[in-house]
Amino acid sequence: MTQRILALALAALAMMAQAPAAEPVAKEGDTYKTLPVPQPTETGSRIEVLEAFSYGCVHCFNFEPALRDWKQRAPADVQVVLLPATFQPLFKLFAGGYYAARALGVAEKTHEAVFDTVWTQGFQVQNEEQLVNLYVKLGVKREDFVAALHSPAVNAAVQAAADKATRLNVEGTPSLYVDGKYQVLLTGASSYDDIIGRLDTLVAKVRAEHHLRSKTP
Repeated sequence: MTQRILALALAALAMMAQAPAAEPVAKEGDTYKTLPVPQPTETGSRIEVLEAFSYGCVHCFNFEPALRDWKQRAPADVQVVLLPATFQPLFKLFAGGYYAARALGVAEKTHEAVFDTVWTQGFQVQNEEQLVNLYVKLGVKREDFVAALHSPAVNAAVQAAADKATRLNVEGTPSLYVDGKYQVLLTGASSYDDIIGRLDTLVAKVRAEHHLRSKTP
């Protein structure tokens, strides 16, 4: 009898060892928080993942490879939106550069290159002239970039970004928001992989909410 009990116990332990680990779940106040006022998204029916960032932020530079890898494997129902922060003068300067690059259709091409040039190559940007020189170094025509930088559309985009950051209560960078309703909490995260894991669980939560809403008459 004792041998039979031991055999059953060993079999149970083997089954437990083979069982898949439980999927992590999003926990209010632990891995995410709900925004007081939901904000409109830019992605239609797709789940919006918004990153508030700045080229002047070394933490954003360090996090960029993890987010880039995540974007490459993100499901088709997810779209990443970038929001350049403006809460200090250097960040606002870089925000103008980002929106000027967008206006010229080169933002995707220059995004990683700006991070690399500033933080790996040590290219100094403290004023508008240096910002222009940075984008010229990356292959953008000087006169085109200057014209875009001072255009009403880019000025309006920078102001709109500042207004949106205020509504989202952006206090630091990088900051991640999902579906205009939730913020990924970075406090206590042990690594960039941990942050990405929190993002994954929150996206899964939002996907379930979308599915439930689509079934509600």
